[in-house]
Amino acid sequence: MKKIPPFATIEVVWATEPLTCDVLVNGQTVASFTDSASAEAMARELFAQRVAAEGSLEESDPAQYWQQSYGELRNRLGEREEKLQRFNRTMIDAQRQNWKVAQQRRSASSKPRQPRRSPLRQSIVDALRALRADGQSLHDALRSLTHSPPGALRVRREGERWRFENEDEDWPPELLTRQQLNELFKAAQKKPGS
Repeated sequence: MKKIPPFATIEVVWATEPLTCDVLVNGQTVASFTDSASAEAMARELFAQRVAAEGSLEESDPAQYWQQSYGELRNRLGEREEKLQRFNRTMIDAQRQNWKVAQQRRSASSKPRQPRRSPLRQSIVDALRALRADGQSLHDALRSLTHSPPGALRVRREGERWRFENEDEDWPPELLTRQQLNELFKAAQKKPGS
């Protein structure tokens, strides 16, 4: 094995194909082991050789020692700076994505909702709204609608239910119970579009 240079980077890495524990010096594989204990022992030995080489260089050529030390420090700082920049970019991208999702949710919630009821039921709510504004009860409003309905809306009682239809539209007629009419009467209390 070659002599370890001063300031060399010594790493122990697991390789998957085949499953081995490799010892690397400056990114080059110098030994492969099947167990991590042997690889760690080899790395410690190489580290001791590196420290001895650095001490020898410092005694023989202090200027060269400090120049290499400074160069190694700059390399490590450069690597860490790159890692930090990648991390920052990742975090900024994640924040930007979260902000976009929040904006989409905010804009989706601010759009007025379309009524979920059928057009015929919406016309019933609109007719009940005007009567409710006059202070009529549900019973009075239904009686009023049977005698003088607004526009093409027609209302008549069929047993326990009320039949609603619109003569001008092709909407299917609906038979509504008292409970369903109560719900529509409550909806007529709210402002349109809410």
